[in-house]
Amino acid sequence: MSSRWLLRLIVLSALLVLPLRATAAPVVIDFESFSDLDAIGSISGATFSNATALRSGAAGGSLNQFELPPYSGLTVAIDAADFAGGIGGPMRIAFTTPVISFNGRFTYLTQLTLTAFDDTQNVLATTQSLAGSNSGVTGTGLVNELLGFTMQGIRSVEIAGGPLGFSFAVDNIAFEPQASVPEPTTLLLVGTAVAVALRQRSTRRRV
Repeated sequence: MSSRWLLRLIVLSALLVLPLRATAAPVVIDFESFSDLDAIGSISGATFSNATALRSGAAGGSLNQFELPPYSGLTVAIDAADFAGGIGGPMRIAFTTPVISFNGRFTYLTQLTLTAFDDTQNVLATTQSLAGSNSGVTGTGLVNELLGFTMQGIRSVEIAGGPLGFSFAVDNIAFEPQASVPEPTTLLLVGTAVAVALRQRSTRRRV
């Protein structure tokens, strides 16, 4: 077999172990699985801190759906660790694996700042809401504003409104995990294995 064909086989083998796209299926969390006043912990590859589920008052829940309307369904998450006790603060979301995008639908009583961090807690990016408030009754912006990031290596996100929490509701959080890509050594091993196999085959034919 010619060296040209050998090279083609090595390249083809390398391509076969590469994913067509370095992403996994997007994840959407709509909070509908939570009951009113449930503390939100880990769900679908994300771990929440300072997050409590509120169900619409139209369904007998604690949420003022006119001021902080859900984007879909009846349930949202707010920046509170203990709703009844009045304990809140910035909401934090940590991901099991790195993600390449994050966004959510936010309705807020004060301007929001979103910060994305890498796995060593270095700041990757920040963004702010368009208005000082977009709540349904007293706000000046449109409710359920879409805010988020698109970049490699996001391991956690912080959403900060009022320092004591109770300042925003978020619905339909979506993120896209970053799929693993074979390391260069993996590709080299594949190519080497093909080359050795072809060499052995050629040697057997000459014998």
